[in-house]
Amino acid sequence: MSCVVTLAFILLTGCNDQKIIEQLGIVSLISYDDISESEEHKMKVTAVIPDYSIEATSEQEILEAEASLMKEAEEKLANQTRQKLVNGQIRSVIFGEDLASKGIKDIIQAMEREQEIGSRVKAMVAEGEAVAILKSTGVENIGDYMEKMIKKAAEEYLVPNSDIHIFYRDLLDDGIDPVTPLIGLTEGRANLKGTALFKDDRYVGSLNSELSRIFLTLYGKVNSSELTVKMPDGEHMRYINFNYNESDRDVKVKKKGKDITGIEIKIDLKGSVLEDTKEGVISSPEESKKIEKLTEDYITQNGEKVLSILKENRTDSLGLKQYVRNSLSFKEWKALDKDSILQTTPITLSVDVKVKDTGMMQ
Repeated sequence: MSCVVTLAFILLTGCNDQKIIEQLGIVSLISYDDISESEEHKMKVTAVIPDYSIEATSEQEILEAEASLMKEAEEKLANQTRQKLVNGQIRSVIFGEDLASKGIKDIIQAMEREQEIGSRVKAMVAEGEAVAILKSTGVENIGDYMEKMIKKAAEEYLVPNSDIHIFYRDLLDDGIDPVTPLIGLTEGRANLKGTALFKDDRYVGSLNSELSRIFLTLYGKVNSSELTVKMPDGEHMRYINFNYNESDRDVKVKKKGKDITGIEIKIDLKGSVLEDTKEGVISSPEESKKIEKLTEDYITQNGEKVLSILKENRTDSLGLKQYVRNSLSFKEWKALDKDSILQTTPITLSVDVKVKDTGMMQ
């Protein structure tokens, strides 16, 4: 008899849990787009809600509202569904390009203050309108897809790991500017495009996927990643897959008296060559040295492109000003024209690559 009662309790509990879930509109992904042409400070807020009901005909529901404030948008979204909207499971927030270029501090700040929203919500910028990502084709649950895609890309150092907490922390730090992943559509499907660069809280420029890998190498310690090195080798182009699992960045500020005369960035990488388009197996020290030189040249050339783009957009996404700040007194730092540091200070980049082994190559 007791077994029957226990089984009945378990079944009833399961049914009640299902009903509770079905009564909740659990937002997994939210986006913000600028529509201020129709009215000042107006934005379109779009939310993705996975549908867990038994009778569901699709895996998600998409709600839209136009508002000037986050809370106003939440009320309008809630009025469109029979479920109670909850924000505790938001995994990602996407900002449309136009809105991000005007500044996203107010939204990030409001999300940071919202106790129900976790600080680990991934932040990203979309090329064009963010709502287009939410309505992209080929994915049944876009919220789950974006969360997993960004998590995997950040772990592989393809894009920066930027959640709303990291973004807000860097926003408040006068020695660095925030960055986020940049996403877009290719043939109607959402994918990674590179890195979005910010000046304070305004989106000002971007790095493509290739330069994003170089940027992250310059940004700091990378646990494990890889580069496809494309360099001229004699009369032909040579392609090398360099997998590195040891990296280090050292930044030195050069001074003459109280004046900043230069910034030196030194990158050390150690890894293996897993693939090479040059025929034959590399075994000689001379050939290993040649690969190291090709890889160093590739990183240096593209690293200088990254620095040029940062200077052009007057942003310090690498946090070089943090090192300048640490070399000065508080009074000297406060008196410094911080926005002109990267524009007026010579920045040199040196790269040292060590090939530990050549792995397996064709």
